[in-house]
Order: sequence, then structure tokens, then C-alpha cells
Amino acid sequence: MIPLIFRPLAPAVVMAQVVAFQAVTAQESALDRWRSLMQPELRVVESRLQQLQAELESLPAGPDRPDFSISGYRSEAAAMAETEKWVQVDLGRVMPVDDIVMIPAVVPSPTGTAVPLGFPRRFVVELSLTADFAARVSAGDFGAEAFPDPGLAPVILRKVGRVARYVRVTARELRGEPDNYFFALGELAVTSGNRNVAQGAAVEARDALASPRWKPSALTDGISVAGRPVEPRQQPTNGYHGREETRADVRQWVQVDLGAVVPIDEVRLIPARPVDFPDTIGFGFPERFRIEVSTDPSLATAAVLMDHTGDDYPNPGDRRVVVPGRGREARFVRLTAEKLWPRLRGPEDFIFALAEMEVISGGRNVALDRPVSESSPLAFPTSFWAPAFLVDGVAPREEVGTYADWLAALARRQVIVSEIAGLSRRADRLREQAEGRLAAAGAGLAGCLVLGGLAAVWVGRIRQRRQTRALQTRIARDLHDEIGSNLSSIGLLSQLGLEAAPDARAMRAELETIRRVAAQTADSMHDIVWLISPGTRTIGDLSARLRETAGLLLAGVSWTMEVDGLDGGARLPLETQRDLFLIFKEALHNIQRHARAGRVTISLSRSRRRFTLRIADDGGGFDPASAAGHGLANMRSRAVSCGGRMSLDSSPGSGTVITVSLPGEA
Repeated sequence: MIPLIFRPLAPAVVMAQVVAFQAVTAQESALDRWRSLMQPELRVVESRLQQLQAELESLPAGPDRPDFSISGYRSEAAAMAETEKWVQVDLGRVMPVDDIVMIPAVVPSPTGTAVPLGFPRRFVVELSLTADFAARVSAGDFGAEAFPDPGLAPVILRKVGRVARYVRVTARELRGEPDNYFFALGELAVTSGNRNVAQGAAVEARDALASPRWKPSALTDGISVAGRPVEPRQQPTNGYHGREETRADVRQWVQVDLGAVVPIDEVRLIPARPVDFPDTIGFGFPERFRIEVSTDPSLATAAVLMDHTGDDYPNPGDRRVVVPGRGREARFVRLTAEKLWPRLRGPEDFIFALAEMEVISGGRNVALDRPVSESSPLAFPTSFWAPAFLVDGVAPREEVGTYADWLAALARRQVIVSEIAGLSRRADRLREQAEGRLAAAGAGLAGCLVLGGLAAVWVGRIRQRRQTRALQTRIARDLHDEIGSNLSSIGLLSQLGLEAAPDARAMRAELETIRRVAAQTADSMHDIVWLISPGTRTIGDLSARLRETAGLLLAGVSWTMEVDGLDGGARLPLETQRDLFLIFKEALHNIQRHARAGRVTISLSRSRRRFTLRIADDGGGFDPASAAGHGLANMRSRAVSCGGRMSLDSSPGSGTVITVSLPGEA
């Protein structure tokens, strides 16, 4: 059995890619037509992008953000990774198993993103007719080799094709760290027909972590990072619900009085899908039943339209059950349940429920708003269930598919989004090639004319700026999404470790170091993202950033900053801004760590198309010739790399002055 794994994208990422695609497929301009002429493959790629976009719009988008209200099941910690842990669900009765879905457990990071944890490295999935698994069959064996960490991606075993009552997942190699290896799952879904028969099912495990967030019952509560196939429905009533019974073989009936004898074309039974219960299709539909019609309310003489009391009727899920009436004349229509539906809240919980009963005569529903009688009234009536709601015309919409089908559709969406991203990059390269060919053709036609040279320069500058903006956006996004998420995860796991072992001093020291380094690295990443993000272009922006950074790095030191000869529109090249900012940070770090200064003076000025940064402190000073470990060589190298220079004036006891002069444009 090969599992299907997909990796869901954050809605913001999907939206960014869709917006980018829409920009690509905008109304064709004259330049676009010239590009297609110079590079014919471009039209083929753009046509494929349009096809994929159309298919993407027909697929479900998935949840906007993860549900962190409860995490799922988690085992107790083990000292070694090769420790066997298992968890199993009881489906309540023997039934066909179509698909098995394992959704990883997640916890929230400080930034609100989902952090997966605990999915086993090696595991097996087994089925059995008995709780002790004395006789078992395999639904999926991944115990021989390490299974790749799925991250947030559900793992789906499709078309299992077995009959069972119990489904067990056994972890044979755990993930984690020394002395803290564990097994965790966010949700375990088992589909049979058109419903998740594991939802609300009883759960048993070898051991379980005792925590409000982690408990075995959360494994089948329908709450997971993947969301649900259907958004909550605004449905005012559920339909009819009989009395709860402790046995399945209790007879219950419900009957509709049509008000007059009419010829019956057909009877339609619409299964319930209640809004006040975990989303369940085919809720309460009897496993054995019959439908009778008569002109007598006692049904002393009656005609049977359908008799399914000899064997179990497959649960219809979302589908309507249509029973031919063959024109029989009757006033009363009765549905008798001989075997009730197991609600799976416990071993002694059986019910009879139905959303709507329609009786069609002459092309219209003659049962609408007619009187309804019943044999077994609900012990505690609610605002959603009542006999009259059986004929009020309110019913859940008909839907087709299973929970696994929903996840497979999300998987297809991921494939399409990835293909769109790849084709978009290919289209960008083709446009660049087309523009290059167009520029070459223009240069050839123009010959030595100045206009041809200017056109080539213009096209090249536009392409270079576009590439620079794309590089800035891509690097900024990658740094934020990948590095930032990982650092947040380090911080979260460190905090969890601190709380888990408050008395282990050595462990607390190590974890505190991890937390501090993660925080410092996150700050540095934030500075880099600011530097390379599109829009950070003027010296005015940079001076404001330098002032903000000085406030952070010179905490406890008196400092001033003066700006002279600058205006908000003055510019520095991107690389020059980056090097100047990093020199500035390194200098302030040295002051804070080594100078023992009481006052620092910072000035930034412009004169004759050069920018000068001067940093002076009244600290202890040092001998530049013997200085080591202050990063001075690195600072000078940065200044030289962007066409500038750096000078340093310092001696023991007389403070330090650093002056950086860099070229720039007005």
C-alpha cells in the first residue's frame, strides 16, 4: 500500500501565486505580442497556465488557518526511539474499510504557524475483527525503512478494501530526542462508503500523555490541521429524531397523514446531517426498515412499497433513497425502523433519525407541512429535532464523495499550484529570452543609430530592475517563511523543554542558550529582510533604521545621532546600504561589549556625492595595531567592496572614532 501525501500551502502563499499568475495572463499588450513572435513557446506555456487556473478555481481551498483548539493523541515519552507504541479505534461494528487517513499532530508556534511533531519514523497500520488483534491483516506496512516526515501533510491509504471493526496504528520507531521520544497523531479517519466512520469512535492506546490538549478521544473528534470537507451549514432544523435506545432491535415508526387519498408516484427519504453534532452524513438512517402506505391510520390493511427488514441496508450517506409508489392510492405513509443506527457514542446508543420525507403525487410534494405521528417520542426535545421538521421542506444539500476524496482534491490543488509556479518561472525566462532577441533585432535594424543603442539599454535596465525586484521578493519571502518559522519552532521547543524539566539545571542552561540564540538570530534575520525588501531605497529610510538599531544596541549608554546634508530622496545602492548597515551594527556591538563607554556620538552626512558615517565613543580605547576579534578587518573589507574606505582613530584611554566614507548618487 503506497500512501498519498500532500503538502498544504498557506493561503497567503497560494494567493500570492494566483495573483502573480493573473498578472501573467492579463490582457495581451503590444509588447506581449512581440514576445510571442520572438519566442513561440511562450504562447504554449501561457495557454497551459490558463487551463491550470481554470481547474484550480474548481478545487477546494482548504482551511484559512489551522485549528489549535486541541492537538490530538500523544503517547508518554520513551528513552529510546526503538520503542513500540500503538493506538487503535473501535468503529463500533464490523464494516468495510475504504480509506485510512492519518493527520499529523501540530502545536502553534509563537507566530501562530503550525509546528508538526510526533509522526512515527517507522510504523504499520493493521485491521482486526477483535480488540486484542489476535488475528490481524495489514493495511499498510512502513516498518522496514524510515518513513519521510510528512510535516503538515495527511498520509492517506487509499482503497484498503478490507472488512474490520478495529483499526490500529503501531509506531515502531519514534521521533524526538534522547529521553523524549514519543508518538503523536492529530486525527485518524476511516472512511466506509460516504462517511468517516471513525469520527466519535472509542479510542484505546498502549499509553497516553495526561494533558488537556492531548487525550485519546481527540484522535477521532474531527478537529485537525486539514480542516473539514464542508463549511458549517446554516440549516435551521435537522429533521425527525426518535427516542434513544440501548439496543438496535427496537421497533420505531413515524407516519405522515397526507390529508386525503392520493395516488403515490414515489416516496423520497432524505438522510439527516445535523448541525448540532459532529459532521456526519447518513445520521440515524435505520439499518433495517420498511415503508408502507394505507388509507387507514392504523395500517390494518397496508401495501408495502419497500421491505428491507431481512438484511442491512447500506447507509446512503448524502444520497436520497427513492422508493417507487407505482400509483398506489393512500392517505398515510409510514416508515418503520426494525434495526436502529449505532450512534457510536457508546456500546448502548442506537437511534432512528431522518431529515425529510417527501411523498410525490402529480409532480408535487404532498407531504409538505402535513401532520406527523410517531411511536417513540424523543425524551428531551430540542429546537433542531421535532416530528413536524420531517415535512418542513428543510434538508441538507446532497453531496458526493468522502473525506479522503476531499484530501485528494487538496492534493491535486497542491500539484496544480506547484505546476503553475514552475510554468510561471518558465514563462519569465521565455520573456527574458524574447526580450533579448527583440533587443538584438532592434540593434541589428538600427545599426549604429543612437536610438537603437538607447533602446537596448532601456530594455536591459528594465530587465535588470525586474530581476532585482524578483530576487528581493524571493529572498525576503524565503528568509521569513523558512528561517523565521524554524527559529520560532526552536524557541517553542526550548520553552517546552524548560517547562518539562524545571529542576534539571544543565538542561535549562542549554535550552536557555538555544532560546537566546534563536531570538538573536531572528532579530538579525529581521534586519536582513528589511534591507532587501523592495521599497527600501532611500538614505532617509536607512537613517531611520540606523536610529532604531542604535536604540536597541546601545541600551544603557547615552547616545546622540545627527543627520546633515541629507534629504528623504537621497539614494544609496542596495549593496552599499547593506554593507553600511552591517558595519554600523558591528561598530555598536564592539562599543557595547568592549568600550565601556558612557557616551556615543553618531553622525551621517552627504557632501559631493559621498556619504560619511562617523561613530565616536568616550570609552577606554585600544591599540588598533594589536586589536583582534573586533571584526575590524571585516568592516574595512565591506567598505572597500562598495568603493569606499574606513578609518579608525583610537588609543588606550582616549576613546575610539570610526569614519566610513561611501560613494552614492543624488
